[in-house]
Amino acid sequence: MITLVTIMLFINLCFNSMFLYAYKVVLKANDPEGWERISHFTFEEVQDDIDLPNKIKLLSNLIYLLGMQGLEEYHLMLPVALDNGVSPVEAKEVIYQAVDYLGLGRVIPFFEATNQVLLNRGIKLPLPSQATTTMKNRLEKGEETQIRLFGSQMKDFAKKGTINKWLIIALEIITPKMA
Repeated sequence: MITLVTIMLFINLCFNSMFLYAYKVVLKANDPEGWERISHFTFEEVQDDIDLPNKIKLLSNLIYLLGMQGLEEYHLMLPVALDNGVSPVEAKEVIYQAVDYLGLGRVIPFFEATNQVLLNRGIKLPLPSQATTTMKNRLEKGEETQIRLFGSQMKDFAKKGTINKWLIIALEIITPKMA
């Protein structure tokens, strides 16, 4: 079931006319008063307060949908994101990062959805490697990235616990192209 909050956030972050049309038809036909308020809120009030590039909004929405397990909305949103500046590599990196925070079991359906969308668009999988590290230097490079992004207090962060080590590895995986 699609929640009102999901619809508001989803519509807010998308500017693709086909997507907007699809939601407008569904909501306006069955709930015209709801549509009137949702569209006013998302396209006027919220947009006036958001000062982020569209690509960042789209990536943020993919992340949000992963976190709240909105697979149906993700399946709709990913093509919109790809049509509006998000690359297949960036979409995959969002999923890679999510594994460490949500767990593989919750993320596998999003891998499947992403692969399906990419294959349906004629994008050959697997994508070209984006690796900038090796299995031997990934902790070192991950720590360098954390220090660069978050400051010197991140020195030896991985040695302070297993989860910290895993988070550094995850950061190393996602940041080479995004940081």
